[in-house]
Amino acid sequence: LNNIAAQRYIQLNRIATGVSRIQKENALLRDQQLALSIERDNLPVANQGSVIGLIGSLAGVLNIEPKTAQLGLVIFLSVLLDLFAAFFVGLIGEEIRFTRTLKSQKLERRHEKSISNHYEITASREEALLQKAVNLLSSGEVRCTKKAVSDKLLLNSEDTDQVFTQLLTHGFISQKANRHFIWQGSVDHAVVDKAA
Repeated sequence: LNNIAAQRYIQLNRIATGVSRIQKENALLRDQQLALSIERDNLPVANQGSVIGLIGSLAGVLNIEPKTAQLGLVIFLSVLLDLFAAFFVGLIGEEIRFTRTLKSQKLERRHEKSISNHYEITASREEALLQKAVNLLSSGEVRCTKKAVSDKLLLNSEDTDQVFTQLLTHGFISQKANRHFIWQGSVDHAVVDKAA
């Protein structure tokens, strides 16, 4: 490229001195490069590359043909590669199993916590409804019927049944043969709290 550029400069009459010196130096460098290439090509094959040199050395130590040493090295490296692959696949499998187990444990804990919270909320709601019903019935504000309590406290039928079951269980009311309820009288509020 230097020679081409120099020739071009000479043609354009842009430089007049030093071109012949540069051309001589380029010629010397080309000769050196050619000599090094010839020297490299004359080296034994075993010395031309690190892997080929390793195979040649291995063949010399084991006193076998280089092709046999090459085959043995390829087999050894492929077995080694398979062992590493099996190890890492097993490691990845363990990590996946661990992650799944951890996620399932977290979900289980959340589920247990939400169930616990639900029971606490339900229990405290039942306590509040029972206390309201006791206060309402003991004041004589309504008759001791499911409909009257339900209407006054704005309860659905399920909540009304639960309240009356609690009232029966704790002895605040009793039930006659005709299934009507009778208020048994005012009971100490501490009993209601203990019952809840």
